[in-house]
Amino acid sequence: MKTIQVVLVSLFLVFISCGDKTPKEKEVVVPVKEVEAPVKVVEEEVKEQPLVFSVQIGAFSKENQKFAAIENVVVSNENGLFKYRLGAFETYKEARKARKNLRNTYSGAFIQAVKDGQKVEIRKALKFK
Repeated sequence: MKTIQVVLVSLFLVFISCGDKTPKEKEVVVPVKEVEAPVKVVEEEVKEQPLVFSVQIGAFSKENQKFAAIENVVVSNENGLFKYRLGAFETYKEARKARKNLRNTYSGAFIQAVKDGQKVEIRKALKFK
């Protein structure tokens, strides 16, 4: 029986000695802070367009190839109308002179003030200048 006890004790010692003797590391939980990636904001400089006077020579509900073919004509689509304008004059006086020359060919020609792509009433436009 002593032999059995010795065998059992030996097995017990072998079992204990075969175990992992490295010290267990503590599991550390580190809180993760969410960081947003920096957003690059590019500001574009919006350039204000100057007030100009032009001579409107026609306005049609459909595009007009004859007017579109005129040299230096500017076509804009406003409220469902295709408007055809000539010139970009700094002063009302220059626009009147151009209108006078164009009236022989385009009897309904009139002066239109435009600022930032929007038409401006002539009275208000004259106050700007």
